[in-house]
Amino acid sequence: MSNSVLKIVSILAVSTLVVTLPNPLFNSQDTQKLEQHLEISIEVSIEQMNKKVDHQIELKLNK
Repeated sequence: MSNSVLKIVSILAVSTLVVTLPNPLFNSQDTQKLEQHLEISIEVSIEQMNKKVDHQIELKLNK
């Protein structure tokens, strides 16, 4: 499970760098769309991680 946490943190870090670095190819509207997409992706990732953690806790408690 720690591997998945590290993967998600790495992906989020790289995504944040890509979105926050100035890029002449993106106008402000494109940047806003990317930021919204990144925000939604982060929320979904956190929700999935929470579900996995909850499931692992349940498995351990039910032993």
